[in-house]
Amino acid sequence: MAVQTKIRQDVEQFWAFVTQPENAEKRWELIAGEIIEMPPSSLKNSALAGRIIYFLLAYVLPRGLGWVTVPDGGYQLAEAMLVQPDAAFLSKERAPTLTARVFEGAPDLAVEIISPSERHTEIRAKISAYLAHGARLVWIIYPDEQIVDVWQAQPDGALRVESFDKGQTLRADDLLPEFSLPVAALFDGLD
Repeated sequence: MAVQTKIRQDVEQFWAFVTQPENAEKRWELIAGEIIEMPPSSLKNSALAGRIIYFLLAYVLPRGLGWVTVPDGGYQLAEAMLVQPDAAFLSKERAPTLTARVFEGAPDLAVEIISPSERHTEIRAKISAYLAHGARLVWIIYPDEQIVDVWQAQPDGALRVESFDKGQTLRADDLLPEFSLPVAALFDGLD
């Protein structure tokens, strides 16, 4: 039996692959040099992403703070890692204009909505990568449990996580002053 080895791809090879006509209508990420097709989101996860984007836009746009991106917005975290969070906020301070194809670095706030098929090790690796490459906050949303885990890097390099349920409110005071989002507003009616 022949042993197959995966070929490590870089971002240039990734772009060559995903822009081929047969790949153009699909969602792709580059994780540790491996090109991964992202399956379509469930309706519930898609609705959650829409709600998050709505609440972020309602806060960010009137204040001119930056950009809210949808799942197709790409962030290059390393030479062999390009991700598309389900929702994200990128400050104008870090990206005064949006002229590049992707942002080199992580968004200030990355939001990932977790599907049952995602493994804990993959989720944790993505959280670490976001925080190591410039994210100030990472929201990990578990739709079935109706919980949001908020991850943040500490000054000593440790990662801190705090879980929020439907009775609590998300805040991002250091990043988005006075922003608040009741967790219940994300999940109400999606049961």
